Amino acid sequence: MTRNDLTYHWLKALLLLLTGVLPLCANGQSSDTLHVSFRLSKSAFDAHYKDNGMHVDTGRRDTIVIRDTVYNIVQTVNQPAPATAAVAYHERPEQPSVVPVPADHRPLWAVKTNILLWGLLAPNVQVEAPLGKTRRWSIEGEFFCPWWTWNHNTYAIQALNFGVELRYWLGNRDTHSTLDGWHVGLAVGLGYYDIEWKRSDGYQGEHLNTYINIGYQHRFGGHWAVDGGLGIGLLATKYRHYAGSSTYPAGHEEQHDDHLIWKENGHLNLLAATHANISIAYLFDVQSIIPKQWRKKP
Repeated sequence: MTRNDLTYHWLKALLLLLTGVLPLCANGQSSDTLHVSFRLSKSAFDAHYKDNGMHVDTGRRDTIVIRDTVYNIVQTVNQPAPATAAVAYHERPEQPSVVPVPADHRPLWAVKTNILLWGLLAPNVQVEAPLGKTRRWSIEGEFFCPWWTWNHNTYAIQALNFGVELRYWLGNRDTHSTLDGWHVGLAVGLGYYDIEWKRSDGYQGEHLNTYINIGYQHRFGGHWAVDGGLGIGLLATKYRHYAGSSTYPAGHEEQHDDHLIWKENGHLNLLAATHANISIAYLFDVQSIIPKQWRKKP
């Protein structure tokens, strides 16, 4: 082989490396041993190098095979992105969209009963109604009336109580339903009582109770709610202290019930927690119980 032949083969290999192998490898050739066959025409090769003042003997056409070296170089330069990232992206589960439950802004009324008072054998009822269109205010009326005597009047729990409370509802009323959430109220109640326990002395009197009530009401099931609250305020009462049925012979208390023996009068002011409630409420649309001819037209 002549020197011209060697020059021809070296230049031809270099030209293949620069113009043919790199683009082919970049387009995805990825076998362990890369075989590239490229036939360079004699006329094209002569024309390129004769223009540069070089003489190359191109008396034949050859095939050059390039192995591992070029492929390894290109592989380090142009590594394909790992497929796991794309797979992880496509397999990512879609998060379900959360649709908020719309608030119920109807002017609902509530009828309630306080479970705590039932524990004291006191039947009771409360009625609450919203005020205005802002749903910020409501008013509640309360009535309870235990009226029990037993065991020949040796036990007596008798009381009549009326109360009213003006409530202010906290929080964003656009996202809260009517009569739902935290509330602060100012309440006043008054009534009469007569209490005697186990043939002891008894007390009769009248009372006035004013307090600030803080509570929370939670609606559930569409028409139901639970309401809890604690009131702190002032209880004022004037009482009459009398000798109970123990004054009379056992078994004859009822015969002398109208003639209780007065002992003294008194007055008591008490600053304390004077109200507590855990109430179950049923809510209804007041328009549904008003006759159609009486309903306000929209």
